[in-house]
Amino acid sequence: MAEIRELILLDHMGRSLFRLPGWGRFTSMVKLALRRVVVITSVWPLTELYHAIYRLHVWYALRTLKEIPATRAIYLTRGVGSGAIAYGVSDIDMVTLGDWTDDQQAAAMKSLRRFSQLSPLFDATLWQHAHTIASMRHLYATDFYYQFRFDQGRGWKLMFGEDVIGTLPPVPADRLAAGYYMDIRNWWGTFLASAFGDGVTARDAVFRHSIAYKTATEVLNKTSSLGRRELKHSRKEGLDLALAEASGRDLEFLQRLKRGAESRHLRFEGDIQDDTLQFLLRNLEGFHARLGQFPPFQPDAGVDMYVDAPADEVLWTTAAKDHALKLVDHVKREWPSYRGAFLVPSISFFTMDDLMLLLEVDPAQPPRADQIRELCRLHAKARTNVPQRVALLLLLPQGAYQLEVVSLMELWHQVICPVANPDVFHLLTRAEFVLDGKPRPPSLIRWTPFAAFLIDEELAVRREAMAKASSDPSMTSIELIRNLFRHLQLEITQRSGLAGCAVVPLTPAAAQRALRAGGAPEMPVGAFVEAYRSEMAGKPVDVTPLIPQLMALFSQQPV
Repeated sequence: MAEIRELILLDHMGRSLFRLPGWGRFTSMVKLALRRVVVITSVWPLTELYHAIYRLHVWYALRTLKEIPATRAIYLTRGVGSGAIAYGVSDIDMVTLGDWTDDQQAAAMKSLRRFSQLSPLFDATLWQHAHTIASMRHLYATDFYYQFRFDQGRGWKLMFGEDVIGTLPPVPADRLAAGYYMDIRNWWGTFLASAFGDGVTARDAVFRHSIAYKTATEVLNKTSSLGRRELKHSRKEGLDLALAEASGRDLEFLQRLKRGAESRHLRFEGDIQDDTLQFLLRNLEGFHARLGQFPPFQPDAGVDMYVDAPADEVLWTTAAKDHALKLVDHVKREWPSYRGAFLVPSISFFTMDDLMLLLEVDPAQPPRADQIRELCRLHAKARTNVPQRVALLLLLPQGAYQLEVVSLMELWHQVICPVANPDVFHLLTRAEFVLDGKPRPPSLIRWTPFAAFLIDEELAVRREAMAKASSDPSMTSIELIRNLFRHLQLEITQRSGLAGCAVVPLTPAAAQRALRAGGAPEMPVGAFVEAYRSEMAGKPVDVTPLIPQLMALFSQQPV
């Protein structure tokens, strides 16, 4: 079976592999009510009952997973694994490893999905945490996020088998900062869903409080540890250490955050989502200001960068531009700190027609959470009539921060900065990408090993996935076109970077130019360029007959 990155990518590409049935709003409300009852009544002797219920869940999961042949290790992670259980708040998180065949791994994933469906105590993403031993070792060696996660696993509780994770080599010191950054992006996305979304974690007060606490302490732990000290795996330890060092607004907020946690997340003195938002922005700006000091965020001295994105070639439809301008008009009226707006493509997206709307504000006066929430509501209401993705980001001096999440695949651009996403910050200096205001002053923005890593990682996974996706008869023409151009985009950037100048083609025509400049044989790329524009204009085109020729291009020598 494919590793987890390929499975998630295939699902994003349109194969619908792991979209689980929802509980329904009524059932969800019942579960939230039960969760609140548990949180409120988490005092002795009822805590003994709740502890037994958690133990029963774990026992059932272990019994089921151990029956799968070749299962080598089962770990309990996070709060339940450490014994620091907040009843009604803590989910049961597990990681399961085995020397499995494809069928055996599929059985493990199926069991984990069933656990999540049977009980709200099991984390909804359990199915993503069943890995073969070989896949786990490969992820640890090649992926910053999974390297960080499995390194944390040295503190997980081994419930069955042998400590496979304990045998992994230490993370090289020059890779630690990148692991922190990837995990910060993940937590920012978790906070967004609760603070500005409309799902379960946004509707329930306990979730709003607990997720704000988890996000603030996780981000604080990474920003405080960057280049200074060993990361604390316990949120409470990290918070206590930070309290001893903090001052001013941060100290006052952290004191209230700790008191809120001590109330089992039933209360908070103030607006926890707005207070957490302001705290996160302050700390992430400081983190980004220091990030360029650490490998692999330092400029790659041997590689230049060329961002090929003529404005008249960018795939922005009239509907997308009109939508963006309406949002900008709203922000200009409602946000006193508003400064300007940019609409740009980026290689951090998974399709060339996705766009970022970056809203620049005065860093001394960021918008309030309720102001962002209103903007997200307006955006969600109108985007069903827009034929392409327009992601909203808050732009500050050191970085930009996405304000809503619609896909698991958005990890690359939920939090961005010049040393991680140099193509975006280059476009911010060009007047043709300004919707309102002025371009940023010209600055030397360089290609970095981290930016190259993101290309290499996705391309390695996509090479495995493309053959399966391109032969899938259920995929629409626009899905095929998007994925074929994405593949071309990555191949061009990687191969040109290896040759000394990373060419980042952000339009279909730019990809065609790069292929011609590289001496690639004649292929039907031009037909695909026209087909892409036609599809974006609402005129379907059948590109299936052209696919075999274009797929052959991916096996050619570097462009």
